[in-house]
Amino acid sequence: MLSEEKSSSVIYYEAYGKIESEWVEKNSLSHDFTSGKGRIVLKKSVRKIGNYAFSDCSWLISVIIPDSVTKIGDHAFEYCIFMEKIIIGNSVEKIGESAFLQYFDIESVVIPDSVKQIGNDAFSDRRSLTSVKIPCSVTKIGSNAFLNCTGLLSLSIPDSVTEIKSYAFAGCKSLENIKLGKNVKKIGENIFCDCLSLDYIRVSEFNGKYDSRDDCMAVIETATNTLVAGCKGTVIPNSVKKIGKCAFSACKTLASLKIPNSVTEIGQEAFSRCDCLTLVEIPDSVKKIGSRAFSFCKHLSFVIIPDSVEIGEDAFIGCDDLSEESKIRIREMQEK
Repeated sequence: MLSEEKSSSVIYYEAYGKIESEWVEKNSLSHDFTSGKGRIVLKKSVRKIGNYAFSDCSWLISVIIPDSVTKIGDHAFEYCIFMEKIIIGNSVEKIGESAFLQYFDIESVVIPDSVKQIGNDAFSDRRSLTSVKIPCSVTKIGSNAFLNCTGLLSLSIPDSVTEIKSYAFAGCKSLENIKLGKNVKKIGENIFCDCLSLDYIRVSEFNGKYDSRDDCMAVIETATNTLVAGCKGTVIPNSVKKIGKCAFSACKTLASLKIPNSVTEIGQEAFSRCDCLTLVEIPDSVKKIGSRAFSFCKHLSFVIIPDSVEIGEDAFIGCDDLSEESKIRIREMQEK
């Protein structure tokens, strides 16, 4: 029986065979494996699971990371496709880029309170993941952090988080609701891209940078009145002046849309790949439609455009169902 001091520096694992890893060989004092269970005693100096340490160990079933570890390196456990369970030690502060890329059987992940950063692609393509609790210690969520976690149903972003990078939750097709805390100051593009089920977005009323005014089910930058992220349940408030870049990009279940008279600009790719949109009426208040704003809305058949609007390059490219009348109108406006 290991003492507490020694066990805090031991990686326990289950696998179909003994793990063969260059990192393990360099960083362990001993490595035992019997009857599907392994024990790796780490050197006292080890505080990080190295980059690619267990990458491609497809026969790995479960891992317990000890409390002595403070960082999980980039790609550390990527492509461990049969992994069923991972327990992260209570001292880990950073989960590196693509650290747990492509597990198929893990349904839940407990991120300890010690973690401050969730790296780019950290949990992307965890298709069986249905729940994850982001602790109050996390300040930054990286690009693609939960990309294509298609089983994830809901998320609450704690007040500690200050930045959410681009595509952080893109492709989470089952995600129905998300709440953003009061200290989020920076949001990247396409964070909810291709979230087909999302119909509830709420920003904390105490957030000074963003808001969800009038129960609009969107994220609005308060100072500029720019809607930066929406979903199929969004109702654009009359106070919004701009629909930001990629705000509804790949919102493939967005079936109808009313753009209020307060809007003066529609940003680049704002409604790109909104497959269910069939009709769009642009109000007279809009002066500019950005490039590729409605690109590849494949079922968009009719567009009403005011005389004064400036239409960006390829704003309606790939809209193959557009009526001839709408196509002529768009060409006329672009030739002005």
